[in-house]
Amino acid sequence: MTDPPVPYGDPVDPDPDRDDGAPASTEPLPRWLRPLTEEPDGGAAPTGSVRLSGPPRRVPLAFRLAALELPFWGLFAIGLAVLAPLALWILSPVARAVALLLGVPLLLWLVARRAAYRIGLLRWGAVATVIRVTAAPDVTSSTNWPVRRASGWDVSTVLATGRGTRTTVRYRLDGRSGKVYLHGLPYTDGVVLADSRDPQRALVVSQFAHSVEPGVDGQYRGRLSVVRWLLLLLSLAVELGLTALLVWTLARLFVG
Repeated sequence: MTDPPVPYGDPVDPDPDRDDGAPASTEPLPRWLRPLTEEPDGGAAPTGSVRLSGPPRRVPLAFRLAALELPFWGLFAIGLAVLAPLALWILSPVARAVALLLGVPLLLWLVARRAAYRIGLLRWGAVATVIRVTAAPDVTSSTNWPVRRASGWDVSTVLATGRGTRTTVRYRLDGRSGKVYLHGLPYTDGVVLADSRDPQRALVVSQFAHSVEPGVDGQYRGRLSVVRWLLLLLSLAVELGLTALLVWTLARLFVG
């Protein structure tokens, strides 16, 4: 097993072109929400002794399923595409069939591509050494928006209010350099997991939808929060429902 290098990150190097806009402020989630958003901690390693086993490693089924979850922007886009021209979909079977024929395969391809990227990182990832962090204000802003924030392996969800930050995290693994981009809260010292086969592929642990902190045996614990299970079930229902609707529409159109 390999020990994560310490420190995980260097002090943030501000972009010289940034303005003086204040970054988003944060506050903890309401107490009643925390049990729904936090993964069960059974099997967690004591603080300061977290070690990740060497790749390739087993990826739990729960994490494989979680990789199929649609991001919020994906659910929003699907809802907009379905509801905005609802009258057209009802009145024109041909338009509905064309939209489904173009949209559903594209959606499934994007989901599969995103899932393969994340599962590959979980299986072949190694802890990279952060060498430089550059931050600049983002164009987005939010009010009490849930955002994931990482410190080492530990990831928590907080409510962010204010202007977001666009962060470029540069890292090195096995003598090869790469970079990963973060949007939202500024990067602090979260672990960067890079693919040992291709170090250009990487994510900060806060970019996963769930905690990837290993247990005492160096393996992933495979635990998801209640909210994550609900979002996963919703995503699978949307993906399977759209696929079934595509098949049904094409059958009605061509078979009669």
